[in-house]
Amino acid sequence: MITKAKEHRRSQHEKLREGKGKLEMIHFLEEAGSFGSGRMFARAVIPPGSSIGEHPHNGEFELYYMLDGTAQVTDNGVPGVLETGDVMICKDGDRHSIENKSDKDIEILFLILYVKQ
Repeated sequence: MITKAKEHRRSQHEKLREGKGKLEMIHFLEEAGSFGSGRMFARAVIPPGSSIGEHPHNGEFELYYMLDGTAQVTDNGVPGVLETGDVMICKDGDRHSIENKSDKDIEILFLILYVKQ
């Protein structure tokens, strides 16, 4: 199966998960097309000053892959920094957040998969 760039759904989010500012996502794979494996594979552009607030993952886990830039993150309340090429995994039952405190947009891939029982 091939999907063309113009077919990917774009979504705009403001104060996502009680975060700050706005961000845009381009969805490559959504729940309906994941064959029961997950609910999202997307690229996000997060402008300076914007964030995704701290939130949990239950019955699923999420992977962040930094495409470009530097982001401030929390991993179960512990602060950290992600730079281009870094990966962060939020396991089932864990909490995390991400914020752009830099002066340029950051780009990140998000992958959310279900935990197999």
